[in-house]
Amino acid sequence: MPWNRVPVIPNVKATNVDDFAAIGGIMSEERGVAAIEVNLDCPNDHRGGQPFCQNPVTAARAVNAVRRHAGGKPVIAKLSPLAMDIVEVARAVEAAGADIISCIGPLRGMSVDVRSRRSRLGSPSGRLSGPAIKPVALLCVREIARVVRIPIIGMGGISSAGDVLEFMLVGASAVGVGSHCLGDPAAIFQIVRELPEECARLGIGSLCSLRGALSA
Repeated sequence: MPWNRVPVIPNVKATNVDDFAAIGGIMSEERGVAAIEVNLDCPNDHRGGQPFCQNPVTAARAVNAVRRHAGGKPVIAKLSPLAMDIVEVARAVEAAGADIISCIGPLRGMSVDVRSRRSRLGSPSGRLSGPAIKPVALLCVREIARVVRIPIIGMGGISSAGDVLEFMLVGASAVGVGSHCLGDPAAIFQIVRELPEECARLGIGSLCSLRGALSA
């Protein structure tokens, strides 16, 4: 790194706070790493495998561990809709030193094969992402934006310029596109090209003016 001068934001996971701290230290020394995203949807060994995101206290400890060893690099807390109260988790990670919040990660779900009487996934459950979770993601961003001061990266089901504008309206400062790019890696470029056209069509002068402007 850096590859082709593209900033890199690694998504880091660990199963205990000490490992999060160690990873933060490693990332602080990597050239080209622009920020560190702390994935809180991973099991905490000291809580019987309960994900860090489930509890504001454990989420804050993980974020603070990375924050203290990040060498001044921005720390992004990636939140999960599986949290008991995602708004309280957002408050906690902001207080713990997160510079940015990204949300949401995947939901959990399953798919069943009636003929075989088995899960189609090879395990009892799996992760659900893409357009199906967009309504959940929009609500989470909206609720979090009301209580935190730090920027939010909205994600979850974005596949068009119109989707981007929806996330901006509910309070996102930026967006992330994931699942849509798995089927078409060039999709992000199409969205970027369409965004000015969509803004012009709707009479939107700037994206900044749109942020958090939802009236109801």
